[in-house]
Amino acid sequence: MLWERKGIVGWWFNLTAPPRPTDMSSLQVREFIRKGETNSLIAAATAAFLVAIVFNSLADPSTAAASIAMAVTIIIVLFLNRRGKVKAAAYLLLIMMMLCLMGSLLAAKGGLRLVWFPTFDLFAMPVFISPLILSRRAVVPFALISIAFVLLYYTYEPHALLNGYGAHNFDEMLYEVNQPYFSWYALINRDVAMILFAGLFGWIAASTFTWALEWGEQATNEANLATAVALYKEQSAQDLSQFVQEITQAFAALGNGQVQFLRPRASSDPLHDAVVFLNGQLRMVESVRRRQRDMCTESVLLELQRLLTLFNQVRRGAVPIRALKPGQGRFLSSYEEINGVARCLYELFEAYTRLASQERRRL
Repeated sequence: MLWERKGIVGWWFNLTAPPRPTDMSSLQVREFIRKGETNSLIAAATAAFLVAIVFNSLADPSTAAASIAMAVTIIIVLFLNRRGKVKAAAYLLLIMMMLCLMGSLLAAKGGLRLVWFPTFDLFAMPVFISPLILSRRAVVPFALISIAFVLLYYTYEPHALLNGYGAHNFDEMLYEVNQPYFSWYALINRDVAMILFAGLFGWIAASTFTWALEWGEQATNEANLATAVALYKEQSAQDLSQFVQEITQAFAALGNGQVQFLRPRASSDPLHDAVVFLNGQLRMVESVRRRQRDMCTESVLLELQRLLTLFNQVRRGAVPIRALKPGQGRFLSSYEEINGVARCLYELFEAYTRLASQERRRL
C-alpha cells in the first residue's frame, strides 16, 4: 500500500505521529498527515542534536539549562502531535527552540565572544523549519524575530575580556572588527545571511512541495472531470435514445386511439421541459378526443330520439309509412347505421301493411 508505514521510521511515526486515515484522497488530509510526520522527524532530529552537544552542556550552565528545557519540550510536542494537535505541537517546538537559543545567549556569562557565533547560526533551524510544519507565511515573523534578536544582542551585549596565555583584558570582538577591510557588520553579516537564506530555502521547499500537491490534485481533478464528462455524454446519449423511443411509442399508441404519456423526469434533467411540453400536448389531444366522443354520443342519441318520435307518429298513423324510408324529403340521419334501422322499420311496416291488406281481401 502506498500509505503504509514500514520499517523503523514507520514504527516511529506510529508511535509519535497522528494515525493515517483509510481515505487519503483529500489534499487537506494528506497535508495534515505530512505535517504531523514532519513534526515527528524534526523532534527526533532535535533530540539527536541535544545528545550531540552534551559536552557543551557540561561545560556551560546556560547551554545545559536550555538543553533540559528543550528535551522536556520535545516530549510534550510528541504527545500533542500523537493526539492530533499538529499545529500546536509545531508552534511549541519552534517557539521553544528559539527561546532556548535566546536564553542560552542571554544567560551566558562573561559577555559576547566569537565562540557564541555558531549559536547565531542555529537560529536558521527554526526559520528553515517553520514553513515546512506551519505555513509558508510563518517564515516571515520567525526570520524577522531571529535577525532582530541577533543584531540587538550582537550590538548591545558587552564584549568578553580574555585573560591568560599572554592576553590581559583582550577584546577579541573589537580586535576582529578593527581588522583592515573589516567592519561592525562584516562580522555578523554571515549569520544574518544564513538566517535569511534559511528562510528563503525553507519557503522554496514548502512552496515546491505544496505546488506539487496542488498540481497532482489538479491533474486528478481534471482526470475525474474528463471521466465524468465522458460518462455524462454516454448517459445523455442513452437518455436521448430512450426519450426518442418513448415518443415513438406515444405516437404509435395515439394512432391506435390511445393516449400514452411520457415518463416524468426530474427538474434538473435537460429533457424535463420537453417531456412537460409533449405530455401537455398529449393531454390536449386526449381532451379533444373526449369532447369529440361526447359530442358524437350526444348526436347519436338525438338522431335515435328523432327516429323514435317518427316511429311513434307512423304507428299512430299521423304520418305515412314512407316517411321512415330514408331519402329525399324523408327521414335522413347523418349516421348510416341509424338510416339502416329506419329502413328496416320501413320495410317491416310495409310488410305488415301488405299482409293486413291481403287478409282483409280474403275475408
